[in-house]
Amino acid sequence: MSFSIPLIRDALKARIDTIDSLETYDTMPTEVAVPAAIVYPSPGTFLTYQTMDGAADLEFVVIVLVSAGVDDLAQDELDGYLAEVGADSVKAAIDADPRLSNTVDYASVGSAQNYGLHEFGAVQYFGCEFVVSVGVS
Repeated sequence: MSFSIPLIRDALKARIDTIDSLETYDTMPTEVAVPAAIVYPSPGTFLTYQTMDGAADLEFVVIVLVSAGVDDLAQDELDGYLAEVGADSVKAAIDADPRLSNTVDYASVGSAQNYGLHEFGAVQYFGCEFVVSVGVS
């Protein structure tokens, strides 16, 4: 299976779009309408070619931003997206179709990181990053 980074981003966006409360982007927006999820390749090394068997491993980030600034309501809202299961769970949305409509061999949320403030367009938003591992062969 060959792969396309834009198609994988689109497929991850489609899974996250199943969460009704999120505005989802598959490219970096200039302005963010919160609550939002933005899908992009992980900073640093995000692609490892496995030449022996023709497989590749990729890592994407889904950053979820819930509000400008931090307060109790923002933390409670973000915690709902961090849940392992439920209608707002990012992990559950991806787990519901780990092959991303046959775009990849697997996709899995492995961790969440950087719970706190993130800057987009000179605005500080409260959110966190989900690390999604993707494999293609």
